[in-house]
Amino acid sequence: MESATVPQEEPMAAGEQPKADLKVWLGRGIMLIALTLTWLVCIFVFRVLNRTTVYGRQFAGPRRRCLIVSNHQSLIDSFLVGMVVYFPAVLWHPDLAPAHLADAKNFSSHGTLRYIYDILRVIPVARTAKGKRNDMAALRAVRRVLEQGRTLHVFIEGSRSQTEELLPPRREVGGHALVEGVTVLTVYFRGMHAVQEYCKNPDDLPPTLWNRLFGKPGRHTEWLTKLRAGNRIEIAIGRPIPPEEILAIAGQGAPRERQARVAEAIMDHIKNLRKQVQQNVTSAQQ
Repeated sequence: MESATVPQEEPMAAGEQPKADLKVWLGRGIMLIALTLTWLVCIFVFRVLNRTTVYGRQFAGPRRRCLIVSNHQSLIDSFLVGMVVYFPAVLWHPDLAPAHLADAKNFSSHGTLRYIYDILRVIPVARTAKGKRNDMAALRAVRRVLEQGRTLHVFIEGSRSQTEELLPPRREVGGHALVEGVTVLTVYFRGMHAVQEYCKNPDDLPPTLWNRLFGKPGRHTEWLTKLRAGNRIEIAIGRPIPPEEILAIAGQGAPRERQARVAEAIMDHIKNLRKQVQQNVTSAQQ
């Protein structure tokens, strides 16, 4: 019997390796520049124009195979969470910069914005005709991020809350947390409604770059640069939840049931952080 032959890799042609290395280093350079500019803008918005108080800072810092889960109040929440949890340490480890889930309509409706957010590792999530998020390609991308040992930031509620109240947790977040070896880091913040007002763009507003950045005169629209100054933001970081604890919470049963239990447990951690923030603020006012 003839033995099976294993196909051999063709040797890389002369000159191809330097080109590949140049492409890798160029990509890293662009990523580092984008992260640095993002950090400086975040410092200006959240620490100069507004005042941000951080609790649980000892739990911050880049880590691998991590799922950051927070509540959701504005279009720029990811920037706040990233600044507090990862910067400036991520500038020395840009490969550990977290990926983010974001509404494709808000962040990828224009080519220029789509290119910028691609660099910042934004995963756009499409909506169905009824407004529900049901993007299998995005879910597969999320799983790849975690399985590759990278970090992902998601919102436990899925959509922005119009008040300081928390919305019901999304079961899919529990599914993300159950990816093998994933550590969960919970974050709660408040005050972002005052920094960026909640409103919805009308369907007849064209998604031009100007409209997405600066809105349209005379129309009550939302845009990325619609910011207010002089507000106070409180943000708390919880202790990391190890994979073994997540598996224990999930227990036995159907996948949907296990995911729902984990999502509820993560929401409980975020509610505890909210309680801690409220207690700290009350104590500071006395």
